[in-house]
Amino acid sequence: MTVCVFQVDITRDGCGTTKLCLEEPAGCDPTTDDSCLFVSLVATPGPTKGVDLAVELRGKIDQPVGFVGVSLTFKDGSTSLFPCIRNGSDDAPFFRTFWRKNACSGFFLVQNRATGIRIVPKGHVIRCGFDIREVNASVIRDRLPIADTTFIISAATGTASTDGIPGAFIPTLEKHVNVADPTGGNVFDVIGTPAVVGSNAAATGSNAAATGSNAAALGSNAAATGSNAAAPGSNAAAPDSNAVAPGNTAAAAPGNTAAASNGAHAVPILLSVLALFIMLGA
Repeated sequence: MTVCVFQVDITRDGCGTTKLCLEEPAGCDPTTDDSCLFVSLVATPGPTKGVDLAVELRGKIDQPVGFVGVSLTFKDGSTSLFPCIRNGSDDAPFFRTFWRKNACSGFFLVQNRATGIRIVPKGHVIRCGFDIREVNASVIRDRLPIADTTFIISAATGTASTDGIPGAFIPTLEKHVNVADPTGGNVFDVIGTPAVVGSNAAATGSNAAATGSNAAALGSNAAATGSNAAAPGSNAAAPDSNAVAPGNTAAAAPGNTAAASNGAHAVPILLSVLALFIMLGA
């Protein structure tokens, strides 16, 4: 949806007392630090269930067309994403609401659930504010009346199309928070790296994949390509080489010197030497 431009003053006033503030880099001031990515949240009890969230968001984009966005990840793994988008000018910015089922799925454009939307794009800086009604971290489709206020909050800036569709959402700010605690006493770093949406790379939990190289590490199993060595007694395999170690069994590599074969030839050699010694003695 296209949004009229309103005045939005985003400051650190009230951080730690009336609103929860998250920023990258740590401690940056959104009024003076040009590179500051800043999110503030004020939670109030919803009229019937959950909590109402007042969100302020500020970030710098590198291109004339881009977005600054914040997402809420719920305990069922689903995520709601709210990007404020500059469409190439400081007039008529866009606001969208996206949703995904889990970290392995893509974001889908859904019906907007935010109200009070106000966006001020000025050059490469976007400031915006909006309200989200009756959110609950444990709820699926808002069915439970009990307010669970612990979410993963992520924020990022990125590119967008001129018709208001954001590009990859790659968080540079991500925290596990209790939005009802403005003191920040319940703010923790998220363990692991989230899936990257809208790109060709993903790193989840402790599993990492290195594309464009000859090495990959998945969990505790390692694969090393382009080598001729295998580590016996481990779960490592060396593809494109002449050595394989399936399970805990080591196999000798054809064409390489294999220490495992020496034991097999030791007995015949010893018998030949003994026979030669007997003949010479005779």
